[in-house]
Amino acid sequence: LSDRTAYRYLPRSVVYLPTEPELLHQIMQAGFTDVTKIHLSGGIAQLLTATRNA
Repeated sequence: LSDRTAYRYLPRSVVYLPTEPELLHQIMQAGFTDVTKIHLSGGIAQLLTATRNA
């Protein structure tokens, strides 16, 4: 009914990603403002939006 390897893969696949505070800092350092985040699906995903002035 389930594939254990698929469930073991997910945590290992995101270990290299920056933490949420690090990601927000990187976005702001890149010149974006009005950064907002929305957690989706109970926190398993998030939507980030930002504005960059030309």
